[in-house]
Amino acid sequence: MYASGNVSRIVGTKGFVSNGPLVEEEANVPWISIVDDDANSDVARAVKTWTSVGRPVPGVIAPMKHAPRTLRGVMAMNGAVTFGGSCLGRAMEEWIATVVSAVNECFY
Repeated sequence: MYASGNVSRIVGTKGFVSNGPLVEEEANVPWISIVDDDANSDVARAVKTWTSVGRPVPGVIAPMKHAPRTLRGVMAMNGAVTFGGSCLGRAMEEWIATVVSAVNECFY
């Protein structure tokens, strides 16, 4: 079931598609409406992890607020395979994530 309710903002940007090493061309990325954190009780429960500590829902998964069940599934999968899901320890996992993000020029 998809969330209904107020849409607080629209998110969109211009992205880049790599055509090989260091060659980028501009590509349009669609605009996505983002549902309010309190649009309905399903959304509020799904985002409680962040809202209960005063943090915003990360932009990379905020569009999934349209489908709270999907959002909860992605969060569960993410928790199982990252940040504590290995024998490396949280500090090493964070370090690897930071390096990979920097190499990929990813702002998330």
